[in-house]
Amino acid sequence: MLPLRFPKFWSVLGWILVAGVIVGSLMPGDAVPSLGVSDKVLHACAYFVLMVWFAGVYRRGLYPTFPIVLLAVGIGLRAVDVLA
Repeated sequence: MLPLRFPKFWSVLGWILVAGVIVGSLMPGDAVPSLGVSDKVLHACAYFVLMVWFAGVYRRGLYPTFPIVLLAVGIGLRAVDVLA
């Protein structure tokens, strides 16, 4: 893998994407435009993009942590949704 030219920029942009997924996941269903696809498919695609993004930004040794962290984010969001 070639080193990134601005690694901190790409890392911060990735965390901004995570924040966007969190905000989008917590928005009411009627506030989000309908794309004609199940919200579960949209969530799966969003988390897949995040995993690929972070795999391109961080070193290979951290790869196993990406799904664990993103799974924890998803479970946390679900818990917030159930409690609200």
